[in-house]
Parts: sequence; C-alpha cells; structure tokens
Amino acid sequence: DGFAVHEIIRDEQGRPVDYRYLAVNPAFEAMVGMRAEQIIGKTVLELLPGTEPEWIEGFGKVALTGEPFHTERFSRELNKWFKVTAFRSAPDQFACICADVTDERQALEDFQRIFELSLDMICLADIESATFLRVNPAFTKILGYSERELLELPYTTLIHPEDLEQTTAMIEGTVKQGKRVVNFENRFRRQSGEYRWLNWVAHPLPDEGIYFAIARDVTEWKQHERELVHAKEMAEAASTAKSEFLANMSHEIRTPLSGILGMLEIMRTTRLDNDQKEFINNAILSSQRLAKLLSDILDISRVEAKRFMIVSEPFDLTVAVRQVCELFLPSAREKGLGLRCRVDPAIQRWLLGDSARLQQF
Repeated sequence: DGFAVHEIIRDEQGRPVDYRYLAVNPAFEAMVGMRAEQIIGKTVLELLPGTEPEWIEGFGKVALTGEPFHTERFSRELNKWFKVTAFRSAPDQFACICADVTDERQALEDFQRIFELSLDMICLADIESATFLRVNPAFTKILGYSERELLELPYTTLIHPEDLEQTTAMIEGTVKQGKRVVNFENRFRRQSGEYRWLNWVAHPLPDEGIYFAIARDVTEWKQHERELVHAKEMAEAASTAKSEFLANMSHEIRTPLSGILGMLEIMRTTRLDNDQKEFINNAILSSQRLAKLLSDILDISRVEAKRFMIVSEPFDLTVAVRQVCELFLPSAREKGLGLRCRVDPAIQRWLLGDSARLQQF
C-alpha cells in the first residue's frame, strides 16, 4: 500500500485549502507516477491541480479534529479509484494509507453490469437457510415474483415436489462440500403456478456459507426434446409396421407364386412346340425374378426389424452370376439387346459366403 505524511495548509479563516507532502514511500510514488524528490515539499494542487475539493476537505478534518477518515473515492486527476485510511500524525498533519483499487472496482462494475443485463438468472444464496440473498432482474422476470418476495421465501418452497429430494441431496453432497455444480436441472414454480425447467451452474464458497449460481430457463428446450422423442417413437413404430407389412405381403405373394412356378415346371415336361417352350421358359424366368424380388423386399424388412442375418456357406460363383444374368434376359430381349455374363477363369469358382446377398448387389 502507498503511505504518505502531509501537513494541512489553511487560509486566513482557518479553512483547509491545500496540503503539502512531507514524506512518501515507494508504493505511493508508483501510484502517482512521480519520484519522491518530485513530490516532497510540493502541495497537492501544485502536483495535481485538478484534485477535487472533497479530498482536501476530508483530510483537513482529520488533521484538525483527529477524527480518522475512511473512504473509497475516484481521483479524476489520476483516473484511478483509491481506498484510503487517514489519521492525524501530529497537529495540523495527517498520514494516509492508500490502495489502488481501480481493477477491483472495474471488475465489480463489470459484474454489476452483467448481473443487471444478463438474460440468465443470477443469484447469491445462503447455503444453510436456503434463501436468496440477491437476485438479478432476469430472476424476477422469469419467475414473476418481486425481488422482495424472492428474498423472503426459502427457495425450497418454489421447487417442484418431485425435484425437492434430489435438489436437497445436491446441496448436501455437492454445494456444502465446496464442489461446483454443472448442468443440474429442476423445476421452479412461477407466481402464476406453472413450473419452469431450470438448468443450474453453481460455485460455492462454503467458508462464507454462500454460493453464486446461474440458471437458464430450458422449459421450451425440454418440450422440444419431448417432441423429438415422441416423433422418434412414432417413426420407429411406423417403420416396424411397414416392415411387418412387407414381410406379411412377401409371404402371402410367395405362396401362390410357388404354385405358379410348380405348374409351369410341370407344363415344361409335357409335349410342346418350340414357341410354347420359349413361352414357358420366359414365364418361369419372370416368376423366378418376381420370387427374387420378394426375397429382396423381405430382406429389407428384416434389416429394418434388426433380424437380418448373413449366412456363410459354400457356393458356386459362376452359377450365382449366371442366375442373375438369366433374370434380366427377358428384359434385354424385349429391348433388342444381347446380354452375356462371363466370369474370369482365374477367379476361384467355389467361395464361402452368402450367395443370395451377393446376387442382391
């Protein structure tokens, strides 16, 4: 802290009009930005001509009456805030101890500005009595109570009954232990009777028996969250119903299709001319294509129902490729196209896997 000794200068009526520096310490030199040899012997109005009269009046009263002087004031001349304690050191003299509190004052003003303007709810609360010591305007706006009502009520009376037990446990197990609280949620009752969901962050000072807390109203977010969950459940239910429908339909169609294929196979064994044989073969290939399509649809429903399985068994790659090619031959012929499939002899013919799934690709 800075320290200086002064003597009061009075006018003809005995009123303090200035004071002279008699001694200063290095900390005082740093505060005023001058060396001791520049200060000692000079008056305050010589060094700092813009010094406010209340400084001279206050220090003069100390020197003349012996009554100590404690203040926190702003010096426009130095553009700083000082916390000062002054006492009489000798007749018409006074000594003062001063500290530069500009940074602390600025931080306090910044906090006050945030406290007043924040859209989030900010409070200072007593840990033991469960009461608010101070609340910001957002608190009164969101909950609908006056500041006085909030300070008089134990905040536990505002908590939803279903949330009271876990809130009490959080205070006992976290706040009273000096641990920070992050993302704790509970419901507070508004003056209108409705409850609002609040998300809390708190910083306790257990030695002082208080904690600072910030709450954000997340009621609309919680409602949106519930709507999303409901929409997800509805979508899953619709997907399950669709999968069940596809599975049922594929089975229902497969039964008569199997009968058709069986009858076509029987017809192929009868005496037929060349055109009839081609018609029968095309009908069989088309039926096989439809059966394959039904299998694919059934596989989609199995995937969505999470019942899809891949088998691992030996299969002939050449046969699998030829079967796929045969499925598309009728379509190719209708368009006047030729369709040929060739498997490189260098590729291993017999493989281990799921030929049906490979054919789907």
